Amino acid sequence: MSTAISWLEKGYGFIAFITMLLGVVTGVLFFISLIIGGSAGQSLAVFAGEAMMMGIKLASLAVVLGIGYIYASKTHTLKIGDEKKAVTKTEVVTSQSGKEKVV
Repeated sequence: MSTAISWLEKGYGFIAFITMLLGVVTGVLFFISLIIGGSAGQSLAVFAGEAMMMGIKLASLAVVLGIGYIYASKTHTLKIGDEKKAVTKTEVVTSQSGKEKVV
């Protein structure tokens, strides 16, 4: 089980990194196409748009792997359990001046 969790985590990290990198490259390509202009700029912008469509599909795959990792490793916060463990204890201290301070 921990091997599968490890693969989910590594797969999410890798695909998310590739998606971010592809987004940066797409932004640079759009900027260059704006500078070039004309039919060459248009072709470059169309290519960048198609690359971004692939990036969106990769990002959705990364989300699925990330959600799978969160639930398989049981690190999500959407679970029913003992709430006393999650609540931190606070103390109210009264100073000599009579003012209360939460510690």
